[in-house]
Amino acid sequence: MSSISVLAVEPGKRPSLISIDNDIAIFENIVNGPVDLLPFYRSPFKIVCHLNDSFELSTKKPENTFFIVKHTDVFLGIDRTEAEELREVLRTKLKKWK
Repeated sequence: MSSISVLAVEPGKRPSLISIDNDIAIFENIVNGPVDLLPFYRSPFKIVCHLNDSFELSTKKPENTFFIVKHTDVFLGIDRTEAEELREVLRTKLKKWK
């Protein structure tokens, strides 16, 4: 199984770049249940979050851990430069989320 680097966001913690197995079961374990894939910032970045959190992402912070990854036809990892760019975008977004 291959690993990918993702930007993980846990409730109450700073976003961190972590390496995870590129496996949907691992994704579900991280977000505590069934996953949803939502566009984020610009293509090809996507938020992988709990299905129940996806309905409120436009107005409030997710209650569960989520992560950001690149996705085209497959999931791809992000590098450190991309992670820094995404952290800046998240800082702004997290301030808007209640």
